[in-house]
Amino acid sequence: MSEIAFNECLKGHAQPVPGKDVRITKAASLRSVAEHNLIRVDYRRRVRCQSCVKAICRVCRAPYLSQSAPMAGDPSCEGCGGTGVQGFMPYSEEHCLSCDGQGLVEKRERIRVALKPRFIDTTKFPVKVQGQGSEGLNGGEAGDLYIEVEVEHPPHLKVEGKHLSAVVEVPYLAMVFPAEVEVAYPTLKGHEHYPFIEGYTPGRPLYFRGRGGYVRGDAKRGDIRYDIELVGSDLEKQAAEKIQALEADREKEVRQARDETIKALTTDLLPAIDGLEKAVSSMTGPEDAAHRQGLEMIIQMQRDALAQHGVEVIQAERQRFDPERHEAVGIDHSTGLGKGIVTEVLQTGYTYAGRLLRPPLVKVSG
Repeated sequence: MSEIAFNECLKGHAQPVPGKDVRITKAASLRSVAEHNLIRVDYRRRVRCQSCVKAICRVCRAPYLSQSAPMAGDPSCEGCGGTGVQGFMPYSEEHCLSCDGQGLVEKRERIRVALKPRFIDTTKFPVKVQGQGSEGLNGGEAGDLYIEVEVEHPPHLKVEGKHLSAVVEVPYLAMVFPAEVEVAYPTLKGHEHYPFIEGYTPGRPLYFRGRGGYVRGDAKRGDIRYDIELVGSDLEKQAAEKIQALEADREKEVRQARDETIKALTTDLLPAIDGLEKAVSSMTGPEDAAHRQGLEMIIQMQRDALAQHGVEVIQAERQRFDPERHEAVGIDHSTGLGKGIVTEVLQTGYTYAGRLLRPPLVKVSG
């Protein structure tokens, strides 16, 4: 074959031809999408024919490199005409039975595709994989792979946008002995078993935060909500309710006993604190500064100890007089302040758990 004849054969094939895009639909589980951010894809695409690429001319020993560089040998070679393939006729059925002269053959591919959370959705979403479509000819770029991912939902979870929900049956006795009863919570990984929580209030849902799905455009993962349904016989229900009532009564008694103990202890301790405060107020000379500072530290330590048990000081000075919280024992007429302002605290007042324990004795501007 002459060089002129060879070039005539290459007409229409020498220019780069880009590969075609491949479009497929892929079903994927919500677990693989949301938990692993990964899908496995099995598809077919067209790739360059290796039978053509690996051919060698037995006359000049020149290899046929690729469709992008077919002139690998000497154009004067009688065997290949410079193509590298003995008796070569570009893109012809006579040359290659593998590709029928098209230069491309179909190949099965298996790849793993990583997913970015902000592009994921719990229903369906598109994914583009660059360069994984069919290969090009004559140096043309490969096409892209377009995947339409259809998400399969697990039967035990309901999808609500990026959040998931499920109804979980819990026996009545779990309300009484939560640590002894394991509950199966459905997740994307399957059912996970945990002891029931203590202090559960019937009707309140429970959550696994960050264990749900995604919506497109939002990279933050959703939650799983569990609606608790108490189940069991009427006898179990009645037994659980009675035990809960007994527990509530016992806790109330313990709380009342604690309150009474703290109030009694505080009532006995306050006169001692009052005495220290009066001693501090009487130390006005410079020589009393060290003793005054020491007593103030002791008073503050006692107040801090009371605060740990819910007993707080009422801040009354320069506050508006409140007859519900303050007890007036005198009136100041020469303060320059408006009427009804506390000008001086004669005895500190206290509250316990937000309730008045002892009102402060104050003077009020008149």
